Amino acid sequence: MSVELRHLRALVAIDQTASFTVAAALLGTTQPTLSRTISQLEELVGTTLVERTTRSVVLTERGMEFAVEAASLVGRLDRLLERFGDDREPLRLGWAWAGLGKHTHGLIREWQATSQTPIDASRPDDLDAALATADIDIAIVKRAVGEPQAPEGRECRPLFRESLVAAVSVSNPLAATPQLSLEQIAHSTVALCSVSPTASLRLWDDRPVAPRPLMAGNTDEWLVNVVLDKAVGVTSAATSFTHSHPEVVYREIVDSPEVDVTIEWNTRGAHSACPRFAEFAQRYFRELTAQP
Repeated sequence: MSVELRHLRALVAIDQTASFTVAAALLGTTQPTLSRTISQLEELVGTTLVERTTRSVVLTERGMEFAVEAASLVGRLDRLLERFGDDREPLRLGWAWAGLGKHTHGLIREWQATSQTPIDASRPDDLDAALATADIDIAIVKRAVGEPQAPEGRECRPLFRESLVAAVSVSNPLAATPQLSLEQIAHSTVALCSVSPTASLRLWDDRPVAPRPLMAGNTDEWLVNVVLDKAVGVTSAATSFTHSHPEVVYREIVDSPEVDVTIEWNTRGAHSACPRFAEFAQRYFRELTAQP
């Protein structure tokens, strides 16, 4: 027999509690079993570690020396197990709007086929708030042109750039036009989202005419405004995949700047899988764009 982890935990528990009864309860075992474990350890190391009397339990000088080293080893092992055990905790991935469009599920499937860390996916309306309150661990983010980038304390990795499209009600005359320009849209009311927007009026900063905004609290409200022809929606191209509607057509905006698509997470208290998932996502899209 050699020294095992249970031997070390037993001595550390007795050192902490000065009681076989309390130490046994702490370890979830019985007092006789704990006593045998200590006896085995003393036999293995060849010296007395614990002085037992009817009134007290006291570690010998060698026992105290051994207990200090044992506590250090047990503590390091527990921290190591905790860190690697985090990999088995689901990684809470969030995105607003359309996420990665048709590639969202493909990315998650590829990850789960090769990783022990499961994904819990959600679509909070406000990504920054969800990250700030730790409701999610990591997020796919699209920030509107001209809007502030990732706040301080946030790790940000680029994935790709995505074009903007216009969502137009089939009853709107613009629906008959296969491509639109920002100037054409400027004469309409534009549906924009008040949280996690992918477009803003900053698109028309250098243009003589800017559209009237119609703000929506979330994607569903935004889409309703478009369906009812209250406004023309401006959004990332992925929305045409996730939010198709029989009464809405999506049209390319030929002169619109592209949106940066990134993956972000908080640097403090981060899930251990965040950097690995970000690297995996970057590699996934590099390989995807390299395909003919």
